[in-house]
Amino acid sequence: MSACEWKPDRSHDNFTPDQRAQVGPYYRHRPMLRINKSKYTNGPQLSIMTYNILSPCTKEQYPISHFTREQIILFEIVRYNPDIVCLQEVNDHHRWIERFAMFGYNMRVFCPNEFHAVAIAYKWDLFQEFDHKKVHFRRTQTGYIRERRPSSQGALFLCLTFKPEFLIGRNTPTKDAIIIGTAHLPLTGVKAFGRTRDTIALFDAVYRFARDLTRHWKPDFEFYSFIAGDFNATPEDPAYQALVTNPVKFTGKARKTLLHSIAEDASADLQDQLDFSFWSLSSQYIYGDKLSSRNFGIFSDEWPDASDLVEELEGLLGDTDRRALSLYSAGYKLVDKENTQLGSDEPFYSYWGKYCRQLVDYIFVVPTTDDWEHWVPTKNNKLKNIHEFSQTTHLRILALLQMPLRDDPELQGIDQPNVGQFPSDHICMMADLELL
Repeated sequence: MSACEWKPDRSHDNFTPDQRAQVGPYYRHRPMLRINKSKYTNGPQLSIMTYNILSPCTKEQYPISHFTREQIILFEIVRYNPDIVCLQEVNDHHRWIERFAMFGYNMRVFCPNEFHAVAIAYKWDLFQEFDHKKVHFRRTQTGYIRERRPSSQGALFLCLTFKPEFLIGRNTPTKDAIIIGTAHLPLTGVKAFGRTRDTIALFDAVYRFARDLTRHWKPDFEFYSFIAGDFNATPEDPAYQALVTNPVKFTGKARKTLLHSIAEDASADLQDQLDFSFWSLSSQYIYGDKLSSRNFGIFSDEWPDASDLVEELEGLLGDTDRRALSLYSAGYKLVDKENTQLGSDEPFYSYWGKYCRQLVDYIFVVPTTDDWEHWVPTKNNKLKNIHEFSQTTHLRILALLQMPLRDDPELQGIDQPNVGQFPSDHICMMADLELL
């Protein structure tokens, strides 16, 4: 292979021809879109996927049995052949551990509640798990901001070191290991304040995990750090802004969303008096409809101390150079511009469910303070181009998995999951990277 040639490795497909014939027609296979401006230079290649697999799923949602749907999901994942898979809404995790082991993956699972687990699977021939960290959002201290409505969600982080097979014949990467995390943040709509607060817990987990690893185990180690998962936050949501912006200043719709969320939390005992459903309220956020006192009944923007809480949240988020970069935001406009949101440069959809269609899933890289040292902020606080992304993160984005088109005629008026389209209401995302 020449110095500038890139060819994805998709060899680990252990399904038999009969299995492929049985399962293949039940989901839509999408291409990896190559970023031509990213020239492969013989660094180690890493592929990361995130997938909320909607477990469990009723026959009303999907006419094929739950067991068969899980087989389709597994087949889809194995066909894309990621090196690392971040999963959310995992039930019956022992069965998933066994299934992934058949295809060469180790899996670690964290069950923060009785309903769903998050999990990370990685290829055992490429990586060695060095340590892990579990995060209960409800137990996490974030300054003086308490958890106003306890969250049952959580996050899982692994430290993975490179096996010789991952590095053989490749240039030595700048960093020594990977920190990979997966998270499932609270639902959209009125839980915006708690969801934004949880982003502080995610940043704390990344930095403290790295600090503890270097302090107690590997003093000279440096890490490529990623967080992937279902964040239940659109690019307009304050939680997304908290992740990708520094310093953080909530204005306009984002501030209004937080103020209403605080009011709702404080008035939880009066919710029964409201005459609207959660999802009708959620759609107000999703589709950008005007938020009014009519929609929120007794809730008020002027709830006591609400503005103070928002300002304290801003202060906690701005304490350091905490900032994440979305891989799709950095590169997707270069391969599918017509399917890219103006402003965020993200694709339009990763969730295509019964009540709404929106982008809520992401793969973030979290640069270190040293990584940001030579970056000069632009007016909109964004990286100038894909090359500046590589200089800052020591990563090169090689390809991104295509996301559904917003005007796809085959998907209009159809909820997911759906036979022959997608086996979950979330649509998996994946990035092929080169470690520099």
